[in-house]
Amino acid sequence: MGELVGVLGPSGCGKTTMLSILAGSVSSLSASSKVRGHITLDGEKRRSWASRLVAYVPQFDFLLPTLTVAETLRYSAQLRLPATTPAKDLNARVASTLEELGLSHVASSQVGGSSGVRGVSGGERRRVTIGMELVIDPSIVVLDEPTSGLDSHTALNLMVTLKSVASAGRIVMLSFHQPSPAMFDLLDRVFLMARGHVLFSGAPASAAGFFEAAGCAAPAGTALAEHMLTAVSDPSLRDPLLVHVLATRRSKDQAARQMNGFAVSAGAVDLEGGRGESSSPECNSATTGSSASRRPPARTPFSRELAVLFWRTLTEIVSVIVFCFLFFSLFFSFQKNSFCSRKKK
Repeated sequence: MGELVGVLGPSGCGKTTMLSILAGSVSSLSASSKVRGHITLDGEKRRSWASRLVAYVPQFDFLLPTLTVAETLRYSAQLRLPATTPAKDLNARVASTLEELGLSHVASSQVGGSSGVRGVSGGERRRVTIGMELVIDPSIVVLDEPTSGLDSHTALNLMVTLKSVASAGRIVMLSFHQPSPAMFDLLDRVFLMARGHVLFSGAPASAAGFFEAAGCAAPAGTALAEHMLTAVSDPSLRDPLLVHVLATRRSKDQAARQMNGFAVSAGAVDLEGGRGESSSPECNSATTGSSASRRPPARTPFSRELAVLFWRTLTEIVSVIVFCFLFFSLFFSFQKNSFCSRKKK
């Protein structure tokens, strides 16, 4: 079974940093940043091959506007799937990804979004970016604010799509600022962050009880997701909540030492205190599914990557040359006709 995990918190709380570290995409961090701790995948230390099982979708789309939706996914598959993948299987992978994301009806449409090309809608363009990662069939998909810039209806449709992606047996983890109640109810697990700490980790239905126990119950008529974000944004509510969570965590760790003689691990992912609840290795394995047990796909050789990029660049150059030739042919033809008409006069 897959799982749809949401990371909530105000701007600057560390959502993007945590997701980047989990996905192994730390190039966006500053040179002075120091990352401590460890990340395990099904109880095993993450190795280099894990990057081929984990897909990371950044907040902003970086797409070629002149390519069609199907071409964009096909080039991503050619650059990232093993060179031994038959063309038939590659095309089938692209077609299944288009179907999974509901993009089959715009497969032949240009992506657009810049360079004067209108292309598909913003929500469809966002799904194209997600499809570029899904085409390699990852086990874990990490998305940084995928609903940013979308209207409420489009954002909800995208969340429904991600829910279906998770239902296929993947772990889908995403961050957002303020989800609607309908979006919040789609989550299987929610993380609440504030000032670099994970204050709450659990099912959305258990969040209300957590805040009541912390003396910060949601007012009547207030959406739970809205109250969670308000609690970690308002210093008068956030600081007492931080004190309560850290004190509870220390008491749990102390009790664990007395019972077992050693500190219980805070879970597979730990960020300055990690999750609000301690978990056993069995829980970690259940959270990540069978990701580590899957055989990672072979890395695409550099020669194949170079050939695909060279062919794409050559296609662009030939297209520009043909366009210029047609333009100058029409220009000189017009000039010639204009000259002949003036000469007759």
